[in-house]
Amino acid sequence: MPPPPSLARCAVLIPALNPPGEFHGLIDGLIERGFAHIVVVDDGSDTREPFERLEDNPRISVLHHASNCGKGAALKTGFAHILDHLSERVDNIVTADADGQHLPADIARIAESATRDGPRLVLGVRQFDNHTPLRSALGNRITRRVLSWLRGVNVQDSQTGLRALPLSLARECLGIRHDHYEFELECLLRARDLKVGIQEVPITTVYLHGNSDSHFRPLVDSMRIYLVFARFVLASVAAFLVDILLFALFIELAWGIFAATYVARAVSASFNFLCNKYLVFRSRQHARIPREMAGYTALVLATATVSGFLVSLISSKTAANVVLVKVAVDSLLFLANFVLQRAFLFHAGSRSQ
Repeated sequence: MPPPPSLARCAVLIPALNPPGEFHGLIDGLIERGFAHIVVVDDGSDTREPFERLEDNPRISVLHHASNCGKGAALKTGFAHILDHLSERVDNIVTADADGQHLPADIARIAESATRDGPRLVLGVRQFDNHTPLRSALGNRITRRVLSWLRGVNVQDSQTGLRALPLSLARECLGIRHDHYEFELECLLRARDLKVGIQEVPITTVYLHGNSDSHFRPLVDSMRIYLVFARFVLASVAAFLVDILLFALFIELAWGIFAATYVARAVSASFNFLCNKYLVFRSRQHARIPREMAGYTALVLATATVSGFLVSLISSKTAANVVLVKVAVDSLLFLANFVLQRAFLFHAGSRSQ
């Protein structure tokens, strides 16, 4: 019997590192469901024995890393294989974990949603309750809040390993430099930057053996994930220092507050625009540059005017050092600048459906 059309056009990609006993049950369940293309990436497991029985199955492709390269690297290996060998036969890639946390029925539901609803990123969303291991619940809660506030991405389960990607998004994700768990977060951000729709589908929450089979290391891997968000802060601090140093220099040269503010801001803003576009928000649509420049210039003029007005007002009413007043005022304007740039200049945030 041929597989259902919704499953025939989806490849299932499973990165695996020393998979537990539930691994073969997962594979058998996927075959029973009718998946015709299953790609397993052995990410440097201690033994190849778990994979040997799979290699004779024509529905399954088994790829091997000589050593442990990281989950992100395994996913990229699988993406490249599917794009090179299956792009004429599938439209979507469904990624799933090898530790038994994702049920074949839920994997099939994600595949069906991806096929039915058109090109979009489909996330299998776990339900977090009192039975959820603390490291999973806490890590997801923190990442979800940070994603929402810093990047405008509003999803319920940012760390889910069960997701479906159209081939076009998988191809874009091959350019992501990260090779560990932060790769999945970057895929989410890449979808947002490319304005790919995001759909969330509830799935069964399964934690086997207290989640001991997961290779996610809360401290190390969370730090890797949150370093993604340091880009905006570093770029902003660098531009802030340029702005303050130039402002202090111009004040020392007896310039007026508004003249010093506008000239210093023009220099620091040009630097900050390039950093934010290409390093922070990673907006790569060059056709948008005139529009982004116009919007950014308007924002710079507005914030510079507000800054100059407040610095002049506070300096005239107090004996505080004008440079220190400038630092305090611009620190408050920092948050407003970020929210406005994220929302209106470098792509509006994607919202889940």
